[in-house]
Amino acid sequence: MPRFISSAIIIFTSAILASAQNPKSPATSQNAAKETVRAIAPPKNPLPAEELSAGIEKFAFIVYGDTRGRRDGKEIQYEHSLIVESMLSTIKKMDTTSSPVRFVLQTGDAVVNGRDAKQWNASFVSLINRLTTEGGVPYFLAPGNHDVTSSAELNDPGRQDGLRNYLAAIAQLIPADGAARRLAGYPTYAFGYGNTFVIAFDSNIALDDKQFEWVKSQLESLDRNRYVNVIAYCHHPPFSSGPHGGSRVEPQTVAVRSRYMPLFRQHHVKALFVGHEHLFEHWIERYEEAGQKYRMDLIVTGGGGAPLYWYYGEPELGEYINANKESKVRLEHLVKPGYDRGNNPYHYTVVKVDGEQMSLEVIGVDWGSNYRPYVSNKTELRDVEAVAPKVKVETIAPRPEDVSTLDGIIKAFYETITGPAGKPREWARDRTLYIQDLRFVSMGMRDGKPHAEIMDHQTFVERSNDFMVREGFYETEIHRVTKSFGNVTHVFSTYEMRQTPSGPVTGRGVNSIQLFFDGKRWWIISAAWDDERPDNPIPEEFLPK
Repeated sequence: MPRFISSAIIIFTSAILASAQNPKSPATSQNAAKETVRAIAPPKNPLPAEELSAGIEKFAFIVYGDTRGRRDGKEIQYEHSLIVESMLSTIKKMDTTSSPVRFVLQTGDAVVNGRDAKQWNASFVSLINRLTTEGGVPYFLAPGNHDVTSSAELNDPGRQDGLRNYLAAIAQLIPADGAARRLAGYPTYAFGYGNTFVIAFDSNIALDDKQFEWVKSQLESLDRNRYVNVIAYCHHPPFSSGPHGGSRVEPQTVAVRSRYMPLFRQHHVKALFVGHEHLFEHWIERYEEAGQKYRMDLIVTGGGGAPLYWYYGEPELGEYINANKESKVRLEHLVKPGYDRGNNPYHYTVVKVDGEQMSLEVIGVDWGSNYRPYVSNKTELRDVEAVAPKVKVETIAPRPEDVSTLDGIIKAFYETITGPAGKPREWARDRTLYIQDLRFVSMGMRDGKPHAEIMDHQTFVERSNDFMVREGFYETEIHRVTKSFGNVTHVFSTYEMRQTPSGPVTGRGVNSIQLFFDGKRWWIISAAWDDERPDNPIPEEFLPK
């Protein structure tokens, strides 16, 4: 409908998850054991000294994670390369705007086995060189369990091997050992740019007292008049609903919840970015302090190229909520991952900073380029005051003749938006036809590629009403193909558009409408449409004979 606008289940056993926690590869050859990790090239445009950027309040940065590939040590990470290509394009496009990309954060798991130097050299380093040289941006990597193992023991031999390779790879990217913004001997560091302070810590050792005290001291000594935005990132999420979350609570998760989350609330950290789960999800932790209400956004962005995960279930949060009841903590699961891997694409996120306000854009790549985890792929990382809609849609009872039969609901589907110039559209009646969480999908072409514009009912009303009322709009069904199974029905409804009842046809297309019958009435679940174009003719089966 343009309705005017064009445009085999894998079961993870405990053994598999255990191996993911402590990745092990076959014994490397003597040659591999002697190989050393090449350092990633320094950025062409490094961040200035911290004190020199103090007046900057508008810029952007990229966050993503979990880039390890299926053939690490043998060839370049293919899925990760798709991400890098898209990032380079984004960096180039934004470079001439008021919000250029100034750095990239990676939440860990660069390679499958960080103890194997060949995996860094053959599969990862040269990709990141493209970001630091072609893109010119600084790159900051937090350690994941695949990079340094998940051992909580600092002197664990496996951890030390992985840490040595990790630090060699990023030697020219992070503050030097012994610098004020680096914890000596640890992969734990921080930096400030403009009005934003960023801190990276090793969640594999989240119970380590020395690391915790260093992070605490960094936050306590901050000039909060300058640093109005404080960001943290690490590998393990405090809350998630993939195979590492749900009913499963890993030791690192417990440690991040019990130690770092209260610390971050105390210092009003605005956002925590994590990976570990190879998917995207968004949580909001709300809390109160001294009568003031605050929020912290928790972004899981693990779609950097590792094998994709999917939704496993909600985590048990009762104990956490109870332990933090003095702060009146409550959690909102704003975006849940999809129920299969096909709904969780490879992706990265772009964060725009504008003074004290931050916004987030999720960019899917390859087959996920139309990924829309929100109503769109963008959201504000703050509470936005509700704005009264331009067009108010009243809540009314449905007309029996509109919803009692399939013919009736399709007839009403067209009638509610049709009418002459100057006549208000029947949006309240239209709203009665749909389930509460209806989505409209307007298909079209953008930059020569198929593009889906996804809307809820109010968004569609806001975008369509002015044109329809000002110009007049008539949409008429000319053919229908109906398929049903049980109480579920799919309708392909071909339409013609005019501005007056007897005027020339201004366009044609096909509505794809999903419906169900609940025993008493019909409901429309969703509606997608595409217009006819020279390269997209309507098939004969969808046209009147």
